[in-house]
Amino acid sequence: MANSSPVYDWFNERLEIQDIVDDISSKYVPPHVNIFYCLGGIT
Repeated sequence: MANSSPVYDWFNERLEIQDIVDDISSKYVPPHVNIFYCLGGIT
């Protein structure tokens, strides 16, 4: 990631945050979905 902060780089180096963000952001979410629908999968 260009021009990222040193703190972000430190966390990303250890936790691979960017890989997780890329995986989550590549998923399709239907337009009718609200926050409760999303949190239902956690319970």
